[in-house]
Amino acid sequence: MIAAACLVAAFTVALLFPAAMSLGELVTTIDDRGLAAIQAFARTRLPDWTWSRLTLPLLTRPAWLLPMALGVVAVGVVVSLRSHQNAPRPRRRRG
Repeated sequence: MIAAACLVAAFTVALLFPAAMSLGELVTTIDDRGLAAIQAFARTRLPDWTWSRLTLPLLTRPAWLLPMALGVVAVGVVVSLRSHQNAPRPRRRRG
């Protein structure tokens, strides 16, 4: 369910906004104070390195990329979990 929602969100963002629009631009389009709120959250509640090494690079990527990546990861988790459930179990000998 999460995978489907993320993939639909990625395609929706890609269709409604310019393909080259960054995530930071999208956040600013939705809420003028959005970037300031994200920065305040990252600086007060997360380690210092997360703003420069994680958050800023994500905000410069295309807006559709983050939900697409989350959707692909969620699909991978589901496929991985299902393959473990269907895997044959070794027979135990009674001794």
